Amino acid sequence: YAGTVYYQRFILGQWVAAEGVVYRQFADDPERFIVDDLPEGDAIRNAVIGVDFGGGKSAHAFCCMGFTVRGRLVVLDEYREKRALDPNKLARDFVDFVRRSKSRWVISDCWCDSAEQTLINGLRSAAASAGLGLNIGNSLKRPINDRIRATCILMGAGRFFVARNCVETIDALKSALWDAKHVTEDVRLDDGTTNIDSLDCLEYAFEREIPNLIKTWGRA
Repeated sequence: YAGTVYYQRFILGQWVAAEGVVYRQFADDPERFIVDDLPEGDAIRNAVIGVDFGGGKSAHAFCCMGFTVRGRLVVLDEYREKRALDPNKLARDFVDFVRRSKSRWVISDCWCDSAEQTLINGLRSAAASAGLGLNIGNSLKRPINDRIRATCILMGAGRFFVARNCVETIDALKSALWDAKHVTEDVRLDDGTTNIDSLDCLEYAFEREIPNLIKTWGRA
């Protein structure tokens, strides 16, 4: 486990309240995780798209998450739109994003926020009309803290990276906070003041692989 809180809890067996920044490793040294190119000898094997739908104070967000031949994860591309979009405009933006991503990487699957079935059906229809050949399904929506722990473990193992062009994701990882109102439990702040959307969609993209990723954490 990476980070002081996890060390104290799981190694020393102490209860310690998580405070402040969620992804401390990333916030303290972003350049360690921001990449222009993969390390020599590694390459993108395939990629998966994650989608989070906005509403209220949140935004629509897409993430193209790459899985490398050496077991690394790389956020390759992103989309985030804060304005209210009609479903047709959202679908067009999605098609453009998928086309751009598929022009560079092998992509078969897209996992979307399962709470918005009407919007998911709209994306499916648009993707089929555009001939994208993409499987669009529901996210698993694992518990948020399971997704956070997996991300932190992968960061600590040197297996989680973000392409430099993904400025929204970089900012989201640097600025994510624990909610100070919840003293005895870990709750990621989600009040519209930080970018949770980019985090949700990247987690939807890789959450199905968490058991395999953690099991092979030492093989990067």
